[in-house]
Amino acid sequence: MIAGCADDAGDDAGGDDAAPSIVGTTWILDVASVEALIDEVVPPETRVTIRFEDDGTASGAAGCNSFAGSYTEGDGGALTIEPGATTQMACEEPLMQVEAAYIAALAELDASEVVDEGAGLVLTGGETTLTYDAEVPVALEGTRWRIDGLAIGGGAVSSTIAGADADVSLDAGSLSGTTGCNRMTGGYETSGDASEGAISFGAVATTKMACQPDVAEQEATILAAIEATASYRIDGSTMTWSDGDGAFLLSLVAS
Repeated sequence: MIAGCADDAGDDAGGDDAAPSIVGTTWILDVASVEALIDEVVPPETRVTIRFEDDGTASGAAGCNSFAGSYTEGDGGALTIEPGATTQMACEEPLMQVEAAYIAALAELDASEVVDEGAGLVLTGGETTLTYDAEVPVALEGTRWRIDGLAIGGGAVSSTIAGADADVSLDAGSLSGTTGCNRMTGGYETSGDASEGAISFGAVATTKMACQPDVAEQEATILAAIEATASYRIDGSTMTWSDGDGAFLLSLVAS
């Protein structure tokens, strides 16, 4: 009887002492850490993240482009990250500086610690300390989604044009938003859960304002992407739309 009680107590203690996992959460780099990367003020909409998956992949946003690589965990919070490849969007400074510094910092990290009962993450290595907040998932509907990346063919991804912000809102089967020039409205149908599922759009109508050639091209790309969209996936406050073959079409951020 004594031995049985001792074993149960040990199991409970082990469960209580288990370290919170870094996996399955989108971690957002806090403003102080972002600015420390290049030692200057960066635009408030700058988004720098990392997400770890069970299969050993690590991905995220680096301020301008997204990256996709791998990671390895060891004992006592040991961690190594290989940031891997990035998309090839061109962004204005200082976002490109942030990106270069962040990718370099990730490669130097060697330890992780989940803090604040899973609400925060601290990554360290050498003289680098990166502090993150756990991202709270956002609902598909009732959210204003800012389009921040669009496929432009040949596997390339582009950001929206400065001063021509585009967004989409979905609510009870009705789509509304802007292409960066014209307003757009339409309908949609969806099936799935809170994080991913199938989605299809009907014909999208727009206003008829004349746009600058580059903005008109952006509008055409967005409208074609909406027409081809077959599925969505939400990770925290970011969402991606893909076609029927799973190819990337649009990335969106809750705003």
